[in-house]
Amino acid sequence: MHSVTFATALLVGLAFAYPQPVMPLPAGGSSQVTLGFVGRVNIAVRTVQITDHNPSARLYEVQATAPGGGGVTKPAALTQLQVVFSLEKSRCAIITSTAGGAFNPVQYRDTPWLQDLVVAWPIEMDAVEADALLKKAGYTAPYDELTLRWPLYPGINQPYYIFTMVIGLFVFVGVNDKTVTVDPFSMGPGPSISKFLQGPAKQATTA
Repeated sequence: MHSVTFATALLVGLAFAYPQPVMPLPAGGSSQVTLGFVGRVNIAVRTVQITDHNPSARLYEVQATAPGGGGVTKPAALTQLQVVFSLEKSRCAIITSTAGGAFNPVQYRDTPWLQDLVVAWPIEMDAVEADALLKKAGYTAPYDELTLRWPLYPGINQPYYIFTMVIGLFVFVGVNDKTVTVDPFSMGPGPSISKFLQGPAKQATTA
């Protein structure tokens, strides 16, 4: 296992490997480098695939929350990340962020992660753009969770940024077509993607 305290050192590689620009250090000389959602997921991807020697690992989902819980109005406030990967032989890897913005050692599970399709990485849309589209569509209430995933569900044909609104809605922003759709907790007759998202844990249990 590797403790990812070297995140800043990875930024040089990220500048060449991914389209998101690397932000310079603040004028005060602090070693804290501020990255966006995509930049931080880049580090998680490289840590699992390269540092921990899992080149075939594929991204399944990213869950972002605020350290103290509660609603926020900007993705930058969602600093706690959980990033899930699929591995060979029906296994999965999970890496979580630390309070300081680095990442904890990778955790490995001998069970598959269910209900998701692979999200091809990198993606073109960052969380800031998804948030702007959300607000442009009229959804300006706070949200307490943001998840990037491609749910394995009928009619879902692309990855989505899924905002869990404090008013009781899941709002979906399409990564590919940039459409904004909403699925309330209660949809009436027929299946609800919201109920699917609230279902049992997605990690299979060991028999």
